[in-house]
Amino acid sequence: MTTTAKSKQPSEAFQATLKDLKLMREGGVLYSHTPRRKEQTRIKLQKHKELVELGKKEGLSAKFISHELTKLESNCLLCNKRFIESERYHAFLCPECDDKARRQEYKETQEEKKKEELPIERYCDAILDLRPSYDFSYEEALKLWTEGQKEKEDRTNAAIQQMIERVRHRVKPEGMTNKEWQREKQGNKVRAKEQGVRTEVQRDRDDKFKDENSPNWIMRDTLDKITCICEVDELRAGECCKTCNILRKVHEYMLDKFKNVAEGRSTII
Repeated sequence: MTTTAKSKQPSEAFQATLKDLKLMREGGVLYSHTPRRKEQTRIKLQKHKELVELGKKEGLSAKFISHELTKLESNCLLCNKRFIESERYHAFLCPECDDKARRQEYKETQEEKKKEELPIERYCDAILDLRPSYDFSYEEALKLWTEGQKEKEDRTNAAIQQMIERVRHRVKPEGMTNKEWQREKQGNKVRAKEQGVRTEVQRDRDDKFKDENSPNWIMRDTLDKITCICEVDELRAGECCKTCNILRKVHEYMLDKFKNVAEGRSTII
């Protein structure tokens, strides 16, 4: 009798690669760090390619490989403890191992952030008296994330309620005179203003005003308008066009100013 792909048993090498890949599969995250995420994606794709190639060599069907990769485990891949399936960050780990994995990944990411921090970021934190993002503990980050999600939900609910109220206030109640209706609308506007409620139009207007008048935006807008005629070969040789040469000096001057203020050697502000 000929052995079919379905009846074949995967080798230990296949199982080991499958386990490694499953441990890399992620759900939601508490933080975002682009260089790290890109590297994780590259490694996962490489592992996935290895798994498929191993499966082909062993005569395993693509359907079988896909099923093995996506099916949920009833035993933790790290401690082998049996657990009830639930929605977690790592779908293949028990709650205890899942929590350890979260904390370890958070620690590694914070260390990378600290290592990759630019001088201008350090100066800004000092000037604005802010804690660096890598200085927050796992518990603090989790609390901030939870509070942020709650605020986002509250804002969404408030926006929906405002829309309902606007629609309701546009329709004159039955039995009310035009004069009474005008007084009612005026009263609603006054109450909204006293409560600090901003309409969608007002929010858009404020956001636009902030964007167009913030020194940060003005500087970025100015930089976008500066003409650059640099050539790749020149840049590789450490040379640049005349306008970019000026920008180099501006950049050095700016960093020097930020550093002096951050270290208390300037009274520019």
